[in-house]
Amino acid sequence: MAPFPLVKLAIVFFKQISKPLANQIKVRAKNSEFFKKYVSILDNFYFILQILQDIRKYFVFYLNRYVCLRHNFIIGMMLIFE
Repeated sequence: MAPFPLVKLAIVFFKQISKPLANQIKVRAKNSEFFKKYVSILDNFYFILQILQDIRKYFVFYLNRYVCLRHNFIIGMMLIFE
């Protein structure tokens, strides 16, 4: 039973250490010209790709829905006029 509390203690230790490090990284990133020029461009590119993927996903969904509705209408008309 001894390893489990040690693992939990190690996880809490790393969480406590990571918070100040993350804050320091954020402060340095805000003041860094390199980060603003290059890393933010990659972030914006990734964001645009996500938006385009969402648009494509919804467009395909509505296009398929329209095709299915049209197809069902044609089948219904064929059945009525048989």
